[in-house]
Amino acid sequence: MLPLGLGPMLRIGLSPLRHRPLSAEVRLPDGVGLPSPFTNGNRNQLGPMPRMIVTVASAPELISRLGRTILTAALLAWSVSATAGPNDLHFDNARIRALIPGQDKTVGYFEVRNEGRQDVELVAVNAASARAAEFHTVVRDGDIMRMRRLEQVIVPAGGTLSFVPGGNHLMLFGVTSLTEQNPVTFTTHTGEEVVLSFRQIPVGATQ
Repeated sequence: MLPLGLGPMLRIGLSPLRHRPLSAEVRLPDGVGLPSPFTNGNRNQLGPMPRMIVTVASAPELISRLGRTILTAALLAWSVSATAGPNDLHFDNARIRALIPGQDKTVGYFEVRNEGRQDVELVAVNAASARAAEFHTVVRDGDIMRMRRLEQVIVPAGGTLSFVPGGNHLMLFGVTSLTEQNPVTFTTHTGEEVVLSFRQIPVGATQ
């Protein structure tokens, strides 16, 4: 035991770096009043002075605990940073085709790039100018190309997902009118929302 004096109130004994516990011996100075049971019924009269030995931990155990704490914090920080969100998504060239006369549905196209380290699922889409909006794709069925609804689409980590004529696209139903810029809201699998402005393009145009 290597005594280390810290004034009249506290003496701490530090064990060498072995598997022995660290201990602290606490002594109060003369004249300090203590409540019962350390007094003899008089708060100003000291009874037998207590001696308290507080076991802390062995040095190797402290180092081990510290290492585990640092590792846990690092893993938590990595987990948070590795979770992709709307800020990792970058949309480009968002456009909606003008309404064909006599129809109330149209299509939308865009590209979205995911710069995060985790895939992002888009699970819902809503357009202010439409009664309903859905993700669709085009699949071949024999000699016929058919349109199929997608419940969600995945933007791969570090990749790009394109919505283009003849492939993935947005379908807008119950459209009453379109303006030059039309807000569309995407919802991710974590419940976060991204609002994007789609410009209107003429009928027959793709860009």
